[in-house]
Amino acid sequence: MRYLVLPYIPGQSLRERLELEKRLSLPEALRLTLEVAEALSYAHSRNVVHRDVKPENILLFQGHAMVVDFGIAKALSDTETDSVTLEGMFVGTPMYMAPEQMFGDQPVDERADIYSLASVLYELLDGITPFHGPSATAIFARKATMAAVAPKNPIDELPPHVEQALLRALESERDRRFASVSEFAEALTTAPSAGRPARRSGAVSLQSIAVLPFANSSAIPENEYLSDGISEDLIHALSKLPSLRVVARTSAFAVKGRSHDVRPIRADPGVSPLLPGSLRRPGDRLRVDLARPTYHRTPIALGINTDAYRRIERRYRITRGLLELLAECRHPVSLITKSALVERDLDLLVPMAQRNLVSVHFSITTLDNQLAAKMEPRATAPHRKLKAMRALHEAGVPVGVMVAPVIPALTDPEMESILEAAHDAGARSAGYVLLRLPHEIKDLFRDWLAQRFPDRAEHVLWTLPEAGQKLHSQQIEEPAQKTADAVLRMTELPLAMMHGKLGDTKPARVGQHRNEAM
Repeated sequence: MRYLVLPYIPGQSLRERLELEKRLSLPEALRLTLEVAEALSYAHSRNVVHRDVKPENILLFQGHAMVVDFGIAKALSDTETDSVTLEGMFVGTPMYMAPEQMFGDQPVDERADIYSLASVLYELLDGITPFHGPSATAIFARKATMAAVAPKNPIDELPPHVEQALLRALESERDRRFASVSEFAEALTTAPSAGRPARRSGAVSLQSIAVLPFANSSAIPENEYLSDGISEDLIHALSKLPSLRVVARTSAFAVKGRSHDVRPIRADPGVSPLLPGSLRRPGDRLRVDLARPTYHRTPIALGINTDAYRRIERRYRITRGLLELLAECRHPVSLITKSALVERDLDLLVPMAQRNLVSVHFSITTLDNQLAAKMEPRATAPHRKLKAMRALHEAGVPVGVMVAPVIPALTDPEMESILEAAHDAGARSAGYVLLRLPHEIKDLFRDWLAQRFPDRAEHVLWTLPEAGQKLHSQQIEEPAQKTADAVLRMTELPLAMMHGKLGDTKPARVGQHRNEAM
């Protein structure tokens, strides 16, 4: 029998300190980060990756940082058949997880810990993590589509070499990060020598950019003003980014009509990337194409904040237009919806699924039609969602279920039933979102609960105060045991991870899926 003996460490966690101080000074943040780096370096030298570095797992003993909770650590020598660390398993905390941990498309190594440690340092300096949002789903989407930017509200001004090291460690592509945590630590403490600029990567490597005038590809000369206006708006928007110098409109428009001759712009030694584009107007729609050759296609998530298949979609067909464009460009997309209207677009979804470019997840709160009518009066009935899910599954479109929101003492007893019904309908991935009550919603929810469920209102509210405080922190909380057991049962299924990198020939797999409340 193998077992692990850990010492008792009195004192507070780094999370508890952050709750009191919000942000730390640069010297203190670097001191704690370097101590954590030293601990991780030792673990990596023993072929162990922590995989869940976050303030909650850093204890402060006599002022020094101690790394704890190696409960989900992974040995670098583990095989792919390891029952705890199957490739693609969702293990870690979304706000601190490296993209390869979330998407499951690459084996996890020490560079994942470097990303997590950089996320912790970012929070120590700025008071927030580099990628945050109302739910794990939103965090996934932002990590998949956005690059980290420098902290905006540090107590002390960050030296260039610290900022550059931090952003390099937060690269979404792990090959662009530091090769070891000790290399990251050295970069944080060593300023570049004079005359030798530090390496800048990712978003900050774009020291300057030139937005060329967009070409009017339509046959309508009147659209020329529109293409110029879009170019100008893009120049104005990019100019607001502090880490980016944008070539002025006057210089950029000097090559209008002769975009093949960009010598006037190339003469500027600080300008490297050029961003050309074109505008077309097919029918009553407007299409803008940006020709960025280094663009890396990562999944676009539709339906995270607003359902992509609301009733207005029947008339305006905006979502369908987006799918047509994504299909044409062979761009991966993930859909989340409460509507059976998604069946309308099977003619687009099926060929995209054949190229592994799409997945569709249905949000199901309850299987009780009467309860659903009270909670989501304008949404598709539960049985109709399951019917649509089955139709997509039988057509070859990957489908999954998102149980949301889970309300204690109201909908949480149905978790297992929903998962079983969804699996029977073809779902091969699952997630859940706990109820979240922002300040402006609390009173509305209390009134709604008293009117709709007077017999259970007191019980539901009694369970919320403590949970409510936790759900407003940036910490992913443990669900009720029954909910956890229900989700763990889904690990026995061949689940394609909802937020996996689409477009791969090999489907990802998912294990425990803990979503932040929304």
